[in-house]
Amino acid sequence: MNSALTSSTASKEPTRLLESLVRLTEKRDQHALEKCLVDTLPELIPSSSIVLYELQYIDDIIWVYPVAHSGNPGPDTPMQPLPGSDFAACLSCINSGTTSAELLADGHTRTYYPVEGIDGTYGCLSIEALSPSAETDRIVDAFLRIHSNYLLLIHDSERDTLTSLFNRKKFDARIIDAIEDTRHRGKRIKDVTTHHFLCLLDIDFFKKVNDTFGHLYGDEVLLIFARLMEETFRAEDWLFRFGGEEFLVILRNITDAQAFSALTRFRERIQAHEFPQVGHITVSIGFTRILANLLPTSIIEQADIALYYAKGHGRNQVQQYSELLAAGLIKPPASEAGSDIELF
Repeated sequence: MNSALTSSTASKEPTRLLESLVRLTEKRDQHALEKCLVDTLPELIPSSSIVLYELQYIDDIIWVYPVAHSGNPGPDTPMQPLPGSDFAACLSCINSGTTSAELLADGHTRTYYPVEGIDGTYGCLSIEALSPSAETDRIVDAFLRIHSNYLLLIHDSERDTLTSLFNRKKFDARIIDAIEDTRHRGKRIKDVTTHHFLCLLDIDFFKKVNDTFGHLYGDEVLLIFARLMEETFRAEDWLFRFGGEEFLVILRNITDAQAFSALTRFRERIQAHEFPQVGHITVSIGFTRILANLLPTSIIEQADIALYYAKGHGRNQVQQYSELLAAGLIKPPASEAGSDIELF
């Protein structure tokens, strides 16, 4: 009888593994993939808690945030840096790229596994269990390798073919993430001093570049422009190519003054850079705060109004929607839901 039960249980293991893999590969973005990973592993290994942490830099300070929990901690669970020894253990795991473990006061063991992304180790998977085993390590290691491989496929599907910046499809998800984060931060923090910003960047007279030098040199300008974006903006900012000579940046967790300074620094860098054959070009930029009570189309429309003003008043400048509005230099859009920009 016991032998029959053991045989039946063993026969279910491959099915459970296959079902887990199917669920994992159904996901189409990194956040959903991470959440599925931490929800799937408890079905395969003994654990009391599984959390995926990610390394982030804000104002040159290192933070380790929980980005996915096993179970459902609720939508308003704050993203807080890890305290004390947890922070040090996670940071060590991420920096070294090696697995480590520590014994907790309640007799459980917390094991830290490095999580690999496109550019190396970007996070740490923390698993608490009463009796960790070599079999657990093998299962976790296999799923983390699958996670890393599938992350590469998702990465390729979210990138612009020419510049490798995020594409419009990725923007659709990221702008919603930024709005939701703004809403949750507003609930948790009464005096919010930093914000997310949507910034539209448009290369001035780019059609003239194509007409004069040809599309091959035009593409080279776009490639170099994208590289300069990556070098100038922070790792936690989100960069997109919106099509043609239009680019987009979501600046995260900074003040209005810092946003203006970052965009001005990039504008000046573009103006000073000498592009092969083409020489010097300039860029016009319009930006606005991402507000929790606005639709994505309305936020884009505000940034586009600021960009249009910059284009119409000399180009090669940075303009903020709220500043222009306060000065009476522009009018608010007719409808928060309306926009002349074709998004998707």
